[in-house]
Amino acid sequence: AEVLAIEKERLKAAAAIEEDTRIPDFFSKLNELLATEKVTDGQGIFQVDVSGEKPGSWTLDTQSSPASVSEGAPEKPDAVIAMQYRHLLRIVEGEIDIAAAVIQGRIHIKGDQEKTLPLVESMQRAIALLGESKEKADKTEA
Repeated sequence: AEVLAIEKERLKAAAAIEEDTRIPDFFSKLNELLATEKVTDGQGIFQVDVSGEKPGSWTLDTQSSPASVSEGAPEKPDAVIAMQYRHLLRIVEGEIDIAAAVIQGRIHIKGDQEKTLPLVESMQRAIALLGESKEKADKTEA
């Protein structure tokens, strides 16, 4: 009976991870933001690799006009930004800053790091916009 209860909890936790939309919401908000911004610095093709509980890859194309975000890995990225799912969640939730995560080794950048700096700034703005959207939704529900 105890083993069955543990297995039920494990399945429940796995289902919660599967239903979690915070990461897709972040990339969607980043796509909206990049589509409206004129990217002049740091133009390139970037790959974001997320490993861990819910792995995935995204392509951030800031050399096209408009810039865009899509699921999947590009063929030849200018830089690869790699991190664990749990660290990305903490970043998206505003618990840790992206720059601090890079310094702490929670985010690894391989390739042209200089080109990634404007992208990191855009990611920070997308996180701020997500936070504002969440606050508005919380006030609407109250």
